[in-house]
Amino acid sequence: MPEPVASTLHAVEVVDPRGGVSPIGTVSPNTGSAANTNSTYGQGAFASGIAVESGTSYTMQDTDYQGIVEFNTASAIAVTLNSAVKANFTCTILNLGTGAITLTPTLGATVNGAGSLALGSGVGCQVFFANGNWTVFSGATFIPVTPATIAVVAGKYLTGYSSTTGLFSVNATAGVSGTVTLAKLTTGGTNGSLVVTNGIITSIVLPT
Repeated sequence: MPEPVASTLHAVEVVDPRGGVSPIGTVSPNTGSAANTNSTYGQGAFASGIAVESGTSYTMQDTDYQGIVEFNTASAIAVTLNSAVKANFTCTILNLGTGAITLTPTLGATVNGAGSLALGSGVGCQVFFANGNWTVFSGATFIPVTPATIAVVAGKYLTGYSSTTGLFSVNATAGVSGTVTLAKLTTGGTNGSLVVTNGIITSIVLPT
């Protein structure tokens, strides 16, 4: 029977050649108890949510951090990439309207290596600010979904739908109206009555 072979388990240390800390951080900057190691924004910094803009100019601010800014206008829009925001700023921009958006940095910064960047209709992008310049990832085209208007159908209860208000229109045919006489219960009694208005009983007089 062969003799058992002795083996030695060696620990191997893996060193990240990049050095430093994780480029992502230990946790999201908006959750948990540990601080993010690659962001100058504090925990709970996300407070912007979704901002819908209808004007023709807008300046990015720290409060837009990790938020969504929507533009919906037929006019040209000038968006200023404010280079005074904190490092590692990021935000999503959506162009829902037909007007083109021009992104222009301040303080001598560039966007994708240029002085400005155009964003067409129906296009969204992610903007990032780091190392004193802006980077934009764009090209995602989206189509807003708008409910279609339902044509009027003769003789039906529902006659239409408004995509603007979200309300249905109806054709409520009036119900039966009239008075029904209720026979008296005794020889010396009195008749009663039942009044119906548009199919709804509105009054009852009991017979005696």
